[in-house]
Amino acid sequence: MMVHAIEEVNQSGELGNITLGYHIMDSCADVTTALRNSLSFMKMNHHKQPSPPPVMAVIGDYYSEISVAVTRQLNLEQIPQISYGATSGLLSDKTRFPSFLRTVPQDDHQAFAIVKILEKKNWNWVGVVATDGEYGRYAVERLRHHAAKRSICFAYTNFLPEFLVDSYLDYSIAETVTNITGNENVSVIVSFAKPDHMKYIFSKLPTSDRGKHKVWLASDNWSQAADSLNTTVWPLDDIGTVFGITLKSGNTSRFKQFLRNLEIHPDLYKNNSFLRNYLNMDDDSTIEKIINMSYPYGVFSIELAVKAIAETVKDLCINKKCDISTLQPEQFRDALKNANFSLDGKKYSFNKDGDVDSDAAQCNKCDEETEYSDEGSSTCRKRKARFLRWDDAYHIALLAFTSLGALLTLVVGIIFLACWNTPVVRSSVGPIFIILLFSLLCTFGSVALFGAEPNDEKCQARQVFFGLSFTLCVSCILVKSFKIILAFEFDPVTQDVLKKLYKPYLIIPLCMAGQAVICTVWLRYKPPKKQWELLEKDRLWFCEENLYPAFGAMLAYIGILAIICFVLAFKGRKLPQCYNDAKFITFSMLIYFITWIIFGPVYNNVKDEYRSAIEMVVIVISAYGILFCQFLIKCYIILFKQEKNTEAAFRKEVRKFSQATAQNVDGIQNPALSMESVSSPESVQPPTDRRQSTNAVIEPFFPPPVANTQPALPTSVLNLGKTPLQRFSSLPTQTQR
Repeated sequence: MMVHAIEEVNQSGELGNITLGYHIMDSCADVTTALRNSLSFMKMNHHKQPSPPPVMAVIGDYYSEISVAVTRQLNLEQIPQISYGATSGLLSDKTRFPSFLRTVPQDDHQAFAIVKILEKKNWNWVGVVATDGEYGRYAVERLRHHAAKRSICFAYTNFLPEFLVDSYLDYSIAETVTNITGNENVSVIVSFAKPDHMKYIFSKLPTSDRGKHKVWLASDNWSQAADSLNTTVWPLDDIGTVFGITLKSGNTSRFKQFLRNLEIHPDLYKNNSFLRNYLNMDDDSTIEKIINMSYPYGVFSIELAVKAIAETVKDLCINKKCDISTLQPEQFRDALKNANFSLDGKKYSFNKDGDVDSDAAQCNKCDEETEYSDEGSSTCRKRKARFLRWDDAYHIALLAFTSLGALLTLVVGIIFLACWNTPVVRSSVGPIFIILLFSLLCTFGSVALFGAEPNDEKCQARQVFFGLSFTLCVSCILVKSFKIILAFEFDPVTQDVLKKLYKPYLIIPLCMAGQAVICTVWLRYKPPKKQWELLEKDRLWFCEENLYPAFGAMLAYIGILAIICFVLAFKGRKLPQCYNDAKFITFSMLIYFITWIIFGPVYNNVKDEYRSAIEMVVIVISAYGILFCQFLIKCYIILFKQEKNTEAAFRKEVRKFSQATAQNVDGIQNPALSMESVSSPESVQPPTDRRQSTNAVIEPFFPPPVANTQPALPTSVLNLGKTPLQRFSSLPTQTQR
């Protein structure tokens, strides 16, 4: 193949009166032999004239481990080497191998192709066999790299000695066969071995039933080697199924036609001593046998290497004037790296890694950050930016619910301000409800920051704005819970303590200060920022929180405040209906807990542009829960049940609660206490030390426009828990009547 390619160039006349000479030596697939032969090439360059012309380039070797050693030796004199079969990716490192070029793709492409086959067939538990050298080690490393991304695992990996004369070879073959037969549940095996290695394995494997009927994925090393399996001993059916990977080849028809014409025109190989000797050596060496033994990609790769050298000679000595006697290998190497050559109408050149590129449209790498290329395509396409867009149906629905929530918040505020002097409004802790509605409005507003294209400012503002506004919201609810417990706490000692602690305009700032510290540390130390992630054809833009402990602390802080609210509200769940914000606070906190508990796992599992939408949904649900539970019933009473929004109705509810409490003190029924006795101050003489009424204990935040703004509990009821039951024995009973 080599001689034929060189002779084709010489006979074409494209080099004018210059002909390419060659000196061919066999490496015998052995590093030592290859180094000895390459050293002889280097010595030729030091002979004085007359002598053979200097060696400007070396074509070969086929194996990666031999090419690694040879190119290092040739690089001592900057002699370029072009390999037609060495595919190890290590040779792409131009710092270590500056004089190495090749006309075949590196093994990363082959490993990726094998993994794609495994993925398509859903084979995710496989065995691996490879040679213990540059080729095998690198191929397995790249195979693992691509397999890990697709959840493909290896049951075992066996490395066989690189050289067939290795004394360890028989043991390695036996160990490999044992692994294959011992892992009955592994039916797929990927092999980067040499043809002779596979011949030895196949000679022993079918002797066991557990070694038959496997699926083999053959690398380019042996996929076209006809002698890998001796079908006279073991038929292919016993071995199983073989998927072969081969390198892309070009038009090999010229070489095949050349071989077929040899019988008609024997003079065609008069200069090809290798072919002449081979045909004369063995009567069975027919032309068709030679054709079957030739790898198509080998023919193509060798022709390409020869074309590259011929074009370099043309650039240096035809297009320019050169003195061949003074031409140095280093000059030739530099020109070879920049050569543009063609074969069968296609243009080729070497890239910066020394790998050949097809110039269908100069196959350069796309900018991975902004571009991608479809398989088999010669053009780069722009990656589409992905984020939660304004026109996304899901985003529109979320914003619609958010806007509705903000609108309802404003409507509630207007209703409450219009009915400011009514008992329902006054029982909502005065100005605190205004702060609560304002915080809800800010919470709904923060939702808008989670959508659309992110930027650093928006990423930093959205979590902080939500965290502070929702903390303010929960702080207001905490104050309301505190007041409810304080208003209906009958124990004087406990009530005195609670009264001292009840400082609403101090509690709210303190709660806010804690959250402000967390957010400040987050923004100063490692703030959220805009980030992107590459998908198959798109680039996903999102806000990277950066400091997840701070993000977690922000949510945990709100959660702690919510738990305190829940505990206080749950304690006051049996208070009078007209005062019973506690029940609705409990419901709103439960809604908050449920939504944010679900948020965690869902948020971690969603990885696309809808990840931010998950948090948007949770924020909207939490805000709606508070809005409905805290204000919906009150607005309903104000608008549609005005008869219940009176002081008389409130007093009636309190009396019912007082009676129920009085009748169940210490679990003893008190028949002497009746509704009449509670409502009639003459029936029971009040003790001199009775406590103040509820509206006296908790003063309003500002002077009420109407006297007696909150219904007072009967003093006899307030002191019922401290008064002996005997004090009611003087009341008339049915028997005395």
